[in-house]
Amino acid sequence: MSKTIIFLGLWLALLTGCAVPAGNESAGMATTVPPTPTLHTEVTAVAPTQTVPSALIDTLPAIMPDGAPPTLNTPEPAPAPTPSESPILSLPQCDQRPLTDLPPHSHPETGKTWYRYANEAYGFAFTFPPEWELVEGQNYICLNYRPKPDIKFIIGFKWFDDRQTTVIRSGVAEGELTTTGTIPLLGREIERNIWRYEGKDKAILYDNLHDNTRTIRASDLLFTLSLGDFSTPDETTELPSDMIPIADAIVASFELIDRLYVNQTYGFSLVVPPEWRLQPARVYGTPDDQNAIQLTYRPDRTNSIVLSIGFKRQDEEDIHIVRTGVPEMDEAITSEISFMGRTIGRDVLRYEGKNKMILYHGGGPIQINDLIFTLSLDYFGLNYGAFAMPAEVMAMADEIVQSFALVGE
Repeated sequence: MSKTIIFLGLWLALLTGCAVPAGNESAGMATTVPPTPTLHTEVTAVAPTQTVPSALIDTLPAIMPDGAPPTLNTPEPAPAPTPSESPILSLPQCDQRPLTDLPPHSHPETGKTWYRYANEAYGFAFTFPPEWELVEGQNYICLNYRPKPDIKFIIGFKWFDDRQTTVIRSGVAEGELTTTGTIPLLGREIERNIWRYEGKDKAILYDNLHDNTRTIRASDLLFTLSLGDFSTPDETTELPSDMIPIADAIVASFELIDRLYVNQTYGFSLVVPPEWRLQPARVYGTPDDQNAIQLTYRPDRTNSIVLSIGFKRQDEEDIHIVRTGVPEMDEAITSEISFMGRTIGRDVLRYEGKNKMILYHGGGPIQINDLIFTLSLDYFGLNYGAFAMPAEVMAMADEIVQSFALVGE
């Protein structure tokens, strides 16, 4: 159930509920691959080899229209349930114990020592001055100003497609909002809006003037950012003039970082760079999207470059995660890569001299303890014949594969 958080003084609400260098292809061996092999569906690992193994050939079915390879058969994930009514709280719980082990960070303009906060679960970080302390909550962060703790910089965040955690603003108290400039945030410019009443600056609301339910979209994240004095009586409160440049500097320091994805159900984790968008996916024969994820390469605006990952337990025989086909290929360059403590094959499939995709372990199942994985990097876009998989994308895919780990190890 979501929690509704109303920020007194701002009438600001957060409804909170519960994101290597490329391998040396020339070192491998070129092998001709038949265009119309049959489907391979064993649930045991195939031993890696230095040439294209027969198991790989067995997993290459017929050519698909326009060369588009169906991989894990992954329809859109089911929509999340609509949030229900929530209890009302007076404020985020900004009086909890602050974090004390944050690393120091030299401010790039002043050279002064600030502190750096990094949220690996959501993949963002920012810095703040030592005069502030940070309290971390579920989908919010409070920065409390030590000399006057009632002055708080409040940050709400969630995934853009999270329908259960709603970050909204419910308005402000009496006064007027005036846009006084723009501030950079994660590659875009956002508005700085000052709430004033009777000549006193009461609060700063970022990117919130024209639509008071508006959040700030950055990559796959939504943010709300505001600074206010929550002391009483409200009529006498006024933000110190030096708060504005400090708040601006905090906002400008935001950056996207690697996200640590942890799957508690199956007990594994991987690192997702900010250039990739992670989404759950569904494999045929399953009622939900618990057995596959897709990482889409963001710089490709067509969302056509996808790292597909299937996973299940060894005894889940009714769940089929092995890919169903690849497009026409005339060459494969084979090398090796490390995956969760073992060495597996890495097969770059080529057509007419262009790299098209990567099949890890021949596209077949990889067994780690009682878990089974499948991994492949594909292109699903148009004009398949002219496409060549960029070397930097293949290198990042390799890094993601090598980042896999069992939870607790």
